[in-house]
Amino acid sequence: MTVDHVMGRCDPIRRQLLGAGTGGMGYTSPGPDDVPLKAWMEQHLPPEEVPA
Repeated sequence: MTVDHVMGRCDPIRRQLLGAGTGGMGYTSPGPDDVPLKAWMEQHLPPEEVPA
């Protein structure tokens, strides 16, 4: 089963949770576009609760 048919309707955080990436290096050396959930966490959680 794949989720390709729903990716176009998903926001960036949902795409990240479903395993989408921006390229081959997104898994080993992720950039901000690869991990939008981290940016959301930095804005909404206390600093001590955000993983490094």
